[in-house]
Amino acid sequence: MKIYPDRLEAHLEKSLMRLYWVSGDEPLLVQEAADAVRAAARRAGVEERVVFHVERGFDWQDVLNESDALSLFASRKLIETRLQNGKPGDKGSSALSELAEAQDENVILVTSPRVDAATQKTKWFKLVDQAGGIVQVWPLAPKDLPPWIQRRMASRGLKADRATVNALARKIEGNLLAAVQEIDRLALQATDGQVNQAMVESAVSDQARFDVYQWLDAALLGQAPRSLRMLRALEAEGVDVVLIAGALTREVRQLLQMKQHAATSTIEDAVRQYRIWPKRQPLVGKALRRLDLDELRELFVALSQLDRQAKGQWPGDPWQHLSDLNLKLCGA
Repeated sequence: MKIYPDRLEAHLEKSLMRLYWVSGDEPLLVQEAADAVRAAARRAGVEERVVFHVERGFDWQDVLNESDALSLFASRKLIETRLQNGKPGDKGSSALSELAEAQDENVILVTSPRVDAATQKTKWFKLVDQAGGIVQVWPLAPKDLPPWIQRRMASRGLKADRATVNALARKIEGNLLAAVQEIDRLALQATDGQVNQAMVESAVSDQARFDVYQWLDAALLGQAPRSLRMLRALEAEGVDVVLIAGALTREVRQLLQMKQHAATSTIEDAVRQYRIWPKRQPLVGKALRRLDLDELRELFVALSQLDRQAKGQWPGDPWQHLSDLNLKLCGA
């Protein structure tokens, strides 16, 4: 049963299922969802907790044995299994299937990074889905970050105007763990509970974290200042420019193919034909409407020069060239 993260607390107030799987690539949100399950288990009288860390060579039989063993302290146990990725392997999937079908009163909590679509279609995962609650946590979209910060600040007794919240959002985007730490620190400084933009600018260092695909999405949306800031952050983090150039080349190649397809149909039809994920369809469509066929061809030709620069086979600074291409992709 799928449970949305924002409805998890309400669900747990009404009932506690035998099994929960919390997954996602935002560590803080995964941790908080798992904390909610742990708290609900304690309220239900589950006093004993056993934690397994699944690493290379892990024996899943240990989890099954723990599930079968009687508790020394209570009738129920919380058995927590922490996966390093969303693919537990053959032995892991078999063990999870057994746990899903078990008739004991223990509570099973599985946490992991994001579980991909292919795994969710497997027979064993569907069995787990039927037996318990699947909580998929997604990173906050940029538009959802300021309201999240506002709620988090309010929970600490802090007040801030929109400009202050937006300033904090720029400094910690993609790094919610840092956001919590900075808000806690601001709470110590704001003796009257009021936080202003000057406090944020002076006290909070830039701890935003991005990946290549977040940068690409911002560029496709035409967000020139934001995407350039992301690109600078990637450079500062030491991300290989060859990796970024490769991702951009694949994206521009597909945009060019879709634009050519749309010349005899529509952009909407091209997006469907190339099976663009629903979440990315609006931003890809926006880029296709903004850029004409000649601009995409010029971009694609320029990317071959960028590739040679990145590999040291052509003079010039590849990061500066990448910035220029970034602006062209944005239509700036």
